[in-house]
Amino acid sequence: MVAHLGRDCSTAAPRVGVPRRPLHPLPAVTTDGPVEPRTAALVSLTRAVSLDRGVFRELPKDRVERRLTEISEGSWASEATTRAIRETQAALIAATTAAATAAIVTTTVS
Repeated sequence: MVAHLGRDCSTAAPRVGVPRRPLHPLPAVTTDGPVEPRTAALVSLTRAVSLDRGVFRELPKDRVERRLTEISEGSWASEATTRAIRETQAALIAATTAAATAAIVTTTVS
């Protein structure tokens, strides 16, 4: 699936009266200039979760890194995406730690 992300993504829920069109982030990475906000959001998310090398593996690594940096710095979604991922990871770590501590306390006290 990841290998196809660069070419086969489309909007999940099209709006009424708006034709569904595929989202192709690959041209955004291979060309210079501005990109659509939803493409920038997808590219930023791909970078934030470290899937960029899998998605864009057929492209030169240095070119991908440089272009993703450009897109991410210009994307409002980049910061929000990164923050949301970090908050989710922190919550997951806190929940795991609490569960492990509870298990240890229960086993020790019993």
